[in-house]
Amino acid sequence: IGMIGWAFVNLSAVLTFYERHGTWSNSLILINVLHAFYIFDLLIREAWYLETIDIMLDRSGFYILYGCTSWLPILYCLQSFWLLRNPVQLSWIWIVVTLSLCVIGYIMFLDSNWQRTQFRKDLSERGESKVTVGYLGNRVFCRKPQYVMANWIAKDGSPRKSALLASGYWGIARHFNYCTDLLMCFAFGMTCGSLPLTLDVVMPYVYFIYMVILLSHRAIRDERRMRQKYGHDYELYVKLVPYSMIPGVF
Repeated sequence: IGMIGWAFVNLSAVLTFYERHGTWSNSLILINVLHAFYIFDLLIREAWYLETIDIMLDRSGFYILYGCTSWLPILYCLQSFWLLRNPVQLSWIWIVVTLSLCVIGYIMFLDSNWQRTQFRKDLSERGESKVTVGYLGNRVFCRKPQYVMANWIAKDGSPRKSALLASGYWGIARHFNYCTDLLMCFAFGMTCGSLPLTLDVVMPYVYFIYMVILLSHRAIRDERRMRQKYGHDYELYVKLVPYSMIPGVF
């Protein structure tokens, strides 16, 4: 509901702009296209979302229900609200740069998640001797990926094992996929036609700032949960991949 509401609020901003000015705003059209693609992608990959920490740990409650029905359609539409009050016509160079940043972030987001899924699939189906990190792992460069086989105990008391990948994207940072999401969020702010260097253009980047806080907090929560689940094995993984999100920073 929240995602669809996000799309309709954005669309209403485009139509309101045309009603007021009798012309179209390429900046509003651009943010609508980027957001619509982001929303459509999430809707068609809904099964993947059900495996994220939001659903697996938080489940259905105030955090999810209020966020999706009230917080999301307002905060996530700030770029459209700002552009409706501050008309901006973007140059083609700025449009290309914005689109490129968003596409790079999107491709890396999909590729990083696919890389981990492919690794686990290879490990279970092909065996340890033929495990890979996607097509650019040892299938191309003949490099055997690093990983930690972490032991944990299920709720029924039975011992289990999980492979924690420490190569490819996941050798850069333990939550590197969050950084790829932030690239897309920053590109959304760029549709205002400026970088956040002055206070009058901060509003379009509030969504990016919010996502930095949200994903950093999520990474911290996930780290706490992983340490409780895997214990000493997770500490071994941290030694292989010392940074949580941003190499050299956090």
